[in-house]
Amino acid sequence: EPVLPPQWAFGLWISSNGWNCDREVDAQLHALKLYDYPASVMVLEQWSDERTFYLWHPEHWSDPANTVLRIRNAGLHLVLWQIPVIKHQWDDSPGETLQDDTMEAIQRGYVVRRGDGSPYRITERWFHHSLLPDFTNPEAVDWWFGKRKYLLDMGVDGFKTDGGEFLFEKAARLADGTSGLRAHNLYPGQYIGAYHEFLRQNGVEGVTFSRAGYSGAQTQPIHWAGDQTSEWSELQAQLQAGLSAGLSGILFWSFDIGGFAGPIPEAELYLRATAMGCFCPVMQWHSEPRGGQFAGGQEETYNNDRSPWNLANKLGDERVLTISCAFAHLRESLRPYLWKEAQACVREGRPLMAHLCLDFSGDERAWSTHDEYMLGREFLVAPIVMPGKTGRHVYLPHGQWRNYFTGSIHVGPCEIWTDCPLDRTLVYQREVTL
Repeated sequence: EPVLPPQWAFGLWISSNGWNCDREVDAQLHALKLYDYPASVMVLEQWSDERTFYLWHPEHWSDPANTVLRIRNAGLHLVLWQIPVIKHQWDDSPGETLQDDTMEAIQRGYVVRRGDGSPYRITERWFHHSLLPDFTNPEAVDWWFGKRKYLLDMGVDGFKTDGGEFLFEKAARLADGTSGLRAHNLYPGQYIGAYHEFLRQNGVEGVTFSRAGYSGAQTQPIHWAGDQTSEWSELQAQLQAGLSAGLSGILFWSFDIGGFAGPIPEAELYLRATAMGCFCPVMQWHSEPRGGQFAGGQEETYNNDRSPWNLANKLGDERVLTISCAFAHLRESLRPYLWKEAQACVREGRPLMAHLCLDFSGDERAWSTHDEYMLGREFLVAPIVMPGKTGRHVYLPHGQWRNYFTGSIHVGPCEIWTDCPLDRTLVYQREVTL
């Protein structure tokens, strides 16, 4: 059955991925207040010791409990990044805790095994040679989350459950007898589902925020599109990805506004992405750390923060801040509608971001329109995802439609041209019998 995230999940999310830690958190909290920017969730990615992924990094966080408290007192819910691995340290300095975890997990059978019974190790790329916890083993699940229970006690509200696509060996075996061939696609759901159950069992009305998935992904609350660079082609791909995710059964989906990596986005790209994000199931911005996989900048002074205030400063364009803040307030005003529609989505098994064919199944033009979508049952959204465009043609199916920003009325089916400056997006509201 589809799972309904808590109401706060449909607010605006911000994500921090730097190493200044306490100082960076306080800077973002200060900026949110200074610019009257309404946000609901803060995601911390590089919070852990990068060995165990369950202990706060002792050199970068002087008082983690106080940090969590400051975030919550600012009215934000805290989500922490996770990865399903027992990490292999190639620098030969794993530390005592990781060494003990590795030995215990192997000896007690808490990890995925190879066909010959030896521990399976990730065979390529990301987290190469690391162990994979076996979430079909109840004892392994208890062991894994026993080390993370204190995070919930501190006030953490959810987990960004990254990864999950690491099971490559066909002959591997899980504790329940599943082969690696079959479990490759099942594993993400086992992993994310275990985190969702962990929250539920501890009475936390929180979320998992995930990238990998398979059939049944709608039983875990939210997914996002993965890492994107700041290019127009990526924004265009995210529109297609959101539609595809919905058609695949994923009810609640998100993307990183303006991309999260590479050279910082130009103002037009960032604002068009902000406009689309405002009318998506989850609105969020996120950034890669300095010297990450796309290497947007390595020097100590480089700041890849994709907040509107940082980008306005780096681009020398005040519009980035003022327009972004206006969209953030618009998003806040949409939360009652999004919550109502999210509940309907769960009841009906319908994606919140839906291809037009789902609502207008008898309309051939709706079936072939792949750059518009319904956000809930009332709003038709036609984002601009091409550079230099000051407007676009919009197809409106049968019904009466009102331009959300101008109030003009149109009767469909029809195709219209509408101008769209950077401080707007193209949204049309229709009357719906609920």
